[in-house]
Amino acid sequence: MGEMSVNRDGDLLMYTRKAEGFPGYLVAINFGNKRVTESFYKVMGIPSQVKVVFHSHEHHDNTAIDLSRNSYVLDPYQAVVLEYE
Repeated sequence: MGEMSVNRDGDLLMYTRKAEGFPGYLVAINFGNKRVTESFYKVMGIPSQVKVVFHSHEHHDNTAIDLSRNSYVLDPYQAVVLEYE
């Protein structure tokens, strides 16, 4: 069935889902009216190499990013889905 992990930090909700044989996904949603900066791979224990598969306000689909070099910034009311191995 896989594993799921949930974390909330103020207005930021994050959860991951990973099943054997499939990529993992991290969903992060900023419910607040202030920008949030988060190091997802440290907080959620995911690999630092990820791919943006969805962003609610920007077109970053399939963009590879290295979370060990930069924290991820979510503006107010934005959401992102990251894929990892």
